[in-house]
Amino acid sequence: MKKGFTLIELLVVIAIIGILSAIVLTSLNSVRANSRDGKRLSDVAQLQLALESYFDACKQYPNALNITEATGCGTGTDLGIFISSIPTDPSTHVVYSYVLNGTKDYCMSATLENTNNTNILTQCGTSATGNHRVKP
Repeated sequence: MKKGFTLIELLVVIAIIGILSAIVLTSLNSVRANSRDGKRLSDVAQLQLALESYFDACKQYPNALNITEATGCGTGTDLGIFISSIPTDPSTHVVYSYVLNGTKDYCMSATLENTNNTNILTQCGTSATGNHRVKP
């Protein structure tokens, strides 16, 4: 009597392995998207902190997200004092949207991949793009 696996048994095992690997890869992609969203939220919070520190020093917000921006401040005071580099989106590597509304108000936004997080949305009009918007 011969010992071994039949062709059908091998094909069934290969099919099961293929199905399991597809499930794992699908869940891995959603974890990666959530990780990128977490980075975006952290970046926006870091930028908000730097902007508020700038506002405390200069009594107004900068015109742009630029580490050498010193509009309205004394010599040597710029956004680079409060943040070493301007963070960018982890997927597109583009600086987050920042719109200055006067000198005492701004709107900043990031586009999250997981749009089910409606509880983190704040509205700041149509001045900024993205589905996660923050104001001071």
